[in-house]
Amino acid sequence: GQAGHMQVARSLLRSPCTRRRLPRASVCSYHLSSALLLPRQLRSLDQPAAAASLARRCFSQQAGSEEGLVANSLRLLPGLASATALSSVSYVIADKLGVQLLALQGIAGAASPISGIPVAILLGLGLKNLVLSDQQFKLLDPGLKFSTSLVLRTGIVCIGAKLSAMDVLTLGSAGIPAVVASITTGLVFIPWLGQRMGLPPSMSSLIAAGTSICGVTAISALAPVIKANQQDVSFAVANVVMFGTLGMLTWPYLAHSLFILPEQIGIFLGLAIHDTSQVMGAALTYKQLFADDL
Repeated sequence: GQAGHMQVARSLLRSPCTRRRLPRASVCSYHLSSALLLPRQLRSLDQPAAAASLARRCFSQQAGSEEGLVANSLRLLPGLASATALSSVSYVIADKLGVQLLALQGIAGAASPISGIPVAILLGLGLKNLVLSDQQFKLLDPGLKFSTSLVLRTGIVCIGAKLSAMDVLTLGSAGIPAVVASITTGLVFIPWLGQRMGLPPSMSSLIAAGTSICGVTAISALAPVIKANQQDVSFAVANVVMFGTLGMLTWPYLAHSLFILPEQIGIFLGLAIHDTSQVMGAALTYKQLFADDL
């Protein structure tokens, strides 16, 4: 009733420690109202009608904010569900294609060297341009933007969390100078070459990241940060997938003829091939062809 609203409103003028003596509803009202009070409203709290109106407004805004949170969550569901379904299908397709590709080389019973990430990107491009209407894409857009921002960044953090700094220093210390030199050269030389060739800066940056760091994953992470358009992303992904696949099939033979030590071969394949999954495929191919573990 009005007396209860009066009590809640008057409590806003007290110190925070008095909240322990208030009922639960009053505590909620304290948090919601503290940001809404103006000096004029503070002076009007001595009037019962004004105090009651202020408290009612605070509870109304609390209910409205909860309804808005539910509505925003529901808006994300179609895009999140579509992204999850598309990624699942992409990994199945990548697995089937990878097994067939290894079979052509006479390798059986091994894991697929093709990553589901480029397959998912290509399928997404096809759906966006050939299947979905503008109205349908508008429905999916909020969830897709959420997937390419917070969800993607969380996934990248999880990938980093899997790595052990001590393992990297112990097992790969000999290759660290070569890795640093390779990444630095790619990140500096490719944008410079792209500028000389007249490529858009965003496209050059995506190609540099995909070539120097970890292929399609790096492109996917960088694209929303630099606000790259669809054409630039498509070109960069196609570049990484095409040259990475060619490297996966041919570099094991070149590495066998150029190097002797397994560590040298592993560093060469890791630096020369773009995507992480393609590096694993090349290492697997080398092992099967030359009976040597890297």
